[in-house]
Amino acid sequence: MRIEVGIGTLGRWENLAVVLGCLLSQTFKDWDLTIIDDSPDPRVDIRTRSVFDNLLKLLEEKGHRWKVLIGKRKGPQFVHSLITANSENPLTWKIDDDLYFDPKIMKILHNVFADKKVGCVGSLAFIPGSKRNFLPESWKSIKEFNGKVFTGSNIMGVGYGCAQHYVIHKDPKPKEVEHLAGAIMFRTEIGQKFGWNLNLSRLGHTSETEFTYRFFKAGYKCLLVPETVVYHFLTPDALSHRRKETDELRKQDLSQFFDHVRQWALGAGAYPRKDSGGEG
Repeated sequence: MRIEVGIGTLGRWENLAVVLGCLLSQTFKDWDLTIIDDSPDPRVDIRTRSVFDNLLKLLEEKGHRWKVLIGKRKGPQFVHSLITANSENPLTWKIDDDLYFDPKIMKILHNVFADKKVGCVGSLAFIPGSKRNFLPESWKSIKEFNGKVFTGSNIMGVGYGCAQHYVIHKDPKPKEVEHLAGAIMFRTEIGQKFGWNLNLSRLGHTSETEFTYRFFKAGYKCLLVPETVVYHFLTPDALSHRRKETDELRKQDLSQFFDHVRQWALGAGAYPRKDSGGEG
């Protein structure tokens, strides 16, 4: 199955060049690229920068179709929505613009979808130099759910899917989880059906959790593939930006998230959205 790689960029041009270099080195060759330019300065066009002009020409030479779309600068959930809605391939791999990954990652993730019950997959994600802890093998889900409402001030802090950012597994076999975050590969048709929650704040807190948890609730396998790792280059600007985001936005998104989880626990299934996610 051909893969649509979707990258939203916020003007971190040096990092984006690293990502494109990683893509060009992949052993899996059957993929195309969509870049959502969501940079703060609308006057900047990625295609006018010489290094990217050359990288895009290399993509064409190697048989990869590409397109650059302009985002609306409303938050990551709108970027993800545009990537999903504009994907023309059976699988979509949504990744950040500040990652490094090894040449075999796409092939490994792609092969997991040989199981038709798999809806979405993710990788371990580390910040270079960060501490690696092993996750207990007995931990098989993000939390004991059993139809109960999630509790706690921040599900992202205790969730198994989010723990992929801090732990490593001794067993490289894919693990069934309830949600994922970060670099996510999913079946495009299902993702387009579910859409993204566009009601969140510009912070987009919990958007990936909600999106992938819907795969799980619909009966698809949501797998963490410990054999694959992405390295997240959190730049000083990115960290500063996160510190400056108000607690009020996080509280707003978390409140909405918990409301949706309560609906899921009662079997309501879908969360209320302004639209299906096709607009970004």
